[in-house]
Amino acid sequence: MSKLFLVLIVLLATSCGKGGHEEATSSKVPPLVAAAHSVSLEFPLQFDSNDTQPGYTKVASADSETPDKLISALVSCSPSLAWIEKTSHTIAIIIPSDESEVWKGVKGWRPSDEDIIACVKDSANQPFFYRKLPTGIETYSQ
Repeated sequence: MSKLFLVLIVLLATSCGKGGHEEATSSKVPPLVAAAHSVSLEFPLQFDSNDTQPGYTKVASADSETPDKLISALVSCSPSLAWIEKTSHTIAIIIPSDESEVWKGVKGWRPSDEDIIACVKDSANQPFFYRKLPTGIETYSQ
């Protein structure tokens, strides 16, 4: 599990770059903090494809199970912001929703939740779960 966690950190660190988050930047709030306090999509990594989890939507795809492919898909499909939330028994990648505060004031195209989910489905080629949260920092209290 520690090797997987290290891969997650490296992938997320390399994917984070400067995005078009003018609102968060102009108010002196870092974009990651603004995103974490707003509507987010949670993609848990601890569930098996055969699980049925209440409160989560399961997206079915091909039947391959490669955690590295799912993690790579989540990182590449995230709109320049993503973070990991981990407890002793859970781990998830969190991505800002299209309703997130981080997008206010951003002009031009931004991905919808459906775009992100379709991208992950096409890139990962395996079943996964997700849910929309009112704020990213409340992942495990719900």
